[in-house]
Amino acid sequence: MTVRKGLLAVVNNDPGFTNQSVENAVAKWKVAWVRLTDQLDIAIDNNEVLTNEQKSGLKDTINSKAYLNAGPYIRRLINHTNSILNGTIIPPLTGVGTDVDGRGTFLEILQLTSGLQTTIPELYGVPAADKNRSVDDHLGILNGIFSKTTDSSKPVFESMAEAITFIDNAQLTEDIAYQTALGEFIIVLNGLVGPEFPAGSTPQALAEVTAYNDRLNDLTTAQSNFDTALQVHPYNVKRTQIINGREAINTQVTLENNNIKTLRSYNESLAKNLQYISLINDATIRNLMIDLSSNADWKSYFVDYDDNFTNMNPIYDNAETLIDQIMASRGLPEVVDPVNLGEVVEKAKKDTRIDTKGFDRLFDDKIIEQCCLQLGIATYGSVYDQSERLLNNLDKRDRDIIAKEFDLNRDSNTIS
Repeated sequence: MTVRKGLLAVVNNDPGFTNQSVENAVAKWKVAWVRLTDQLDIAIDNNEVLTNEQKSGLKDTINSKAYLNAGPYIRRLINHTNSILNGTIIPPLTGVGTDVDGRGTFLEILQLTSGLQTTIPELYGVPAADKNRSVDDHLGILNGIFSKTTDSSKPVFESMAEAITFIDNAQLTEDIAYQTALGEFIIVLNGLVGPEFPAGSTPQALAEVTAYNDRLNDLTTAQSNFDTALQVHPYNVKRTQIINGREAINTQVTLENNNIKTLRSYNESLAKNLQYISLINDATIRNLMIDLSSNADWKSYFVDYDDNFTNMNPIYDNAETLIDQIMASRGLPEVVDPVNLGEVVEKAKKDTRIDTKGFDRLFDDKIIEQCCLQLGIATYGSVYDQSERLLNNLDKRDRDIIAKEFDLNRDSNTIS
C-alpha cells in the first residue's frame, strides 16, 4: 500500500538531487595551500599548450607529497559524486554507443544497489555488507559517511578541516613559501605560449622554459620544506590527520567507483542464479540442467535438492534466537563499546586462544594490537579500529562456543 498524502508533490516535482552537502564540507577546508593546489590542478587540465603526456608528468612531479597536493583528490571526490548523480559513472551498454538509453541513471544505481540488499542475503546467507556491497559501499560519500562516525573519533571531513585550519592559522614560513610557489607556478603555466611547449630556441622560448623549470623547482622544493616543517610537534598530529583523511577518501572513492561500474553485470549474475533456482520445482527442467551441466559444484545443489528439502525441519529455524537467549542468560556480550579499551582487554585475556604472557608490561593499546596479531586480525587503522575488530572476533567466539553446545545437544536428541 502506498501513502497517497503528499504524493502529488513527488509526481509534480523533480527531486533535484545534489552533492551540495559534500561541496559544503570540502569548502571548509579548501583554504590556503589547499585552495591553490585545487587551482593548479584545474589550470593543468585546462592548459592547451602542454600535451597529455606532459600534463601527466607534471602531475607526478608535484605529487611527491601527495597529501599536500590536495587539488587532485578534492576534484576526484567532487567529480565522483557528480558522476553518480548524473549516471555517467556507469559505462553505456555495449553496442549502444552514445545512445542516451544505454547510459546509467542515478535512479538505476539506487534500484540496483537496493536490490543487492535482498539478493545477496538470499543467495549467500550473509548481509550485503559482508560482500562489500552495502548501500554505503556504493553511495557512502553521498550518504554522509565522512560527516559522521559510530565511535569517539572525528568524522573525516571534520578532521580534515580542523587539521588544515590549525596549520593555516600557524602561518608557518614554509607554508607561506609553498603558497607563493604555487601561485607563481600557476602564473607561468597560464602564460605558456602555444602551439607547443617547449616552442623552440628563440630567446622568448628559452626564457619561457627557464621560467617554467625554475618555478617548478621552487614549487617542489617548497613542498618538501613544508612537509619537513609539518613533521614536528604539534603539526605532525595534524599532518597525520590529513594523510589519513586523504587515504580514506581515495579508498572510498575507489570502492564506490568499482562497485557502481559493475552494478549491472553483478546484478545480472545474481538474477541469473535466482532464475535457475526458481526452476527447481520443475523436475523435468531440473534433471535437464543436471544432465547438461559440466560443473559438478554447480549441479550438486540440484542433485541433492530433494534430500536436503526432506531434511529441513522448522524446529531448528530459531537456532539464532536460542543462541541469543543463552548469551543473554550468561551476561554476554559483557562488553559492547570498543572504545572502552580496558574492558576489551579484560575480555580478551579470558579467551583461551590468546597467550597473555608479557601483557602485564604493556599498555592497553599494545595489548589489543598483540591480541589482533595472535588471532590473525588486521591491525591497520587506529587502536579503536583494532579494538572493534578484536571485540567482534571475541563476540563471535562466544557465539561459536554456544552454537557448538547447541549442536551437541541437538545431536544427542536425534535418533540414529
